[in-house]
Amino acid sequence: YDLLERLDRGAFGVVFLAVDASVNRQFAVKVLRPDLSASPGYLDRVYKEAQQSNEARSPYVVSAFRVGRPPEFRYPCLVMDYVEGESLQRFLQRQRAGPLSGKDYRHAAVIVQQVAEGLHAVHEKGVLHRDIKPANLLLDLRGTVWVTDFGLAKLEDDRDLTNAGDILGTLRYMAPETFKDGADARSEVYSLGLTLYELLAFRPA
Repeated sequence: YDLLERLDRGAFGVVFLAVDASVNRQFAVKVLRPDLSASPGYLDRVYKEAQQSNEARSPYVVSAFRVGRPPEFRYPCLVMDYVEGESLQRFLQRQRAGPLSGKDYRHAAVIVQQVAEGLHAVHEKGVLHRDIKPANLLLDLRGTVWVTDFGLAKLEDDRDLTNAGDILGTLRYMAPETFKDGADARSEVYSLGLTLYELLAFRPA
């Protein structure tokens, strides 16, 4: 893969636009943070989560094709679908608060429906995203929304992913029960509800 430009930087790595000249196709390549990828078993868990989310085969979930590991790759990375567009967060930053039209309500409803269908597909495979928020939802040029950034993803039956007492996610979008009993699929519905509020109010809840 030839890296063309940096697309974004997140808590779990840096995302680049890349091209595979052998198939003339663009991909998004997330280079994982060295301190995380050095943790015992981290890459194995990332690979397992990528497998599970890919099995969902949802048109609203970004697929991960492979986990790059040294020495084949210089740095540990995740090769994913490239979605041309922008994050829902950036879309919201360009909007102005004011009276909403019927078109605005319909657009918000379509976005939430697509995300809900994507989440349902990965939940059926036992995967929790654990950080649903506008920054992790991509809006492509056709108006389709994609769930991305499974950096915090957790397999519901994987008790070794985090240490006891760890709370992962973005506080503003986390369900209250997450702080006491941990997250489940219902917690992600709560996060999606807060995202819907932001779509309609143009400000966080």
